[in-house]
Amino acid sequence: MTDLFTFIAIRAVQFMLKEQCRFTVAAQMGAVWSVLIGALLVVMIAPRMMICAQETLEGRPRFEVVSLKVNPAGASRGLIGRLLQFQPGGRFAVTGITLRQLVLLAYRSEIMGSELSGGPDWWIRGAYDINARADVQTLARATTSHDRSTLLESMVRSLLEDRFHLRVRRERTVANVWTLMVTKGGAKLAGAKNRACGLEDSPGPHCHAVSGGVSQGLEAESVTVGEIARFLQEAVLVERVSDNTGLTGMFDVHIKWTGNAFLARQDPNAPNPGEASSGDGSDVFTAFQEQAGLRLVRQKAAVTRLVIEGVDRPVTE
Repeated sequence: MTDLFTFIAIRAVQFMLKEQCRFTVAAQMGAVWSVLIGALLVVMIAPRMMICAQETLEGRPRFEVVSLKVNPAGASRGLIGRLLQFQPGGRFAVTGITLRQLVLLAYRSEIMGSELSGGPDWWIRGAYDINARADVQTLARATTSHDRSTLLESMVRSLLEDRFHLRVRRERTVANVWTLMVTKGGAKLAGAKNRACGLEDSPGPHCHAVSGGVSQGLEAESVTVGEIARFLQEAVLVERVSDNTGLTGMFDVHIKWTGNAFLARQDPNAPNPGEASSGDGSDVFTAFQEQAGLRLVRQKAAVTRLVIEGVDRPVTE
């Protein structure tokens, strides 16, 4: 029916153009023809636009089952929502997560916390317990760890729109970022010992396994440099970190530092930003240079800023 309607509309426009060329009309009539043609074009295109919008909305993956409850105890201490992944069987279960943490999880591939603005005052105080599950067929199509991570982000976005009525807009801006590079002396990373771990395998014991933190160092087995950069971004510096080393493959990494990374971060306009000692022991910048042959360099880059335009309290169980 849509194609038939489009065909009729096109033939109507062609007929009017033919008639316009055949007769000499006044300027006023030319304006009338233009308005009529424009209106018919809108009528032609609008149904297709609505169909596309409907397909996009209906085609976005959603959790098969979702349980959403208010956590009366509040936010869970130490929870880094952006690092959450699917659990076995396609389950997504988290206790005491705030709305802001959910938004940062849903848009983690686009923004950092400093690039999120707006939102009501309750979105960092109120916390929720979520127990959800992806359907087996949808999960089966996500064959790599990157696919599963992207799928979770998309499903959390659907959850936010369905239950919280989240509305956002994007803006482009310039921000300070960190770039991970190889030092002049070369990288000092040892190849991974676990040959059974593949690049796209899910994290597990001795495979894409990472632990550590702000002043705890880094212990990792069978990880890529991209995963090291993400660990620095999410768990240490809490600022955007990109991998510009060009290193491929997987590595076992053991880097020790005790200085607080937040205290070690220096003025980005300084000659060697972020490389001065924090005053309470070796910092992450020095440790990476000396122990891994990698250097964190401060640069400016175009980034996305996400602005919350509206959100509602959800109906919970």
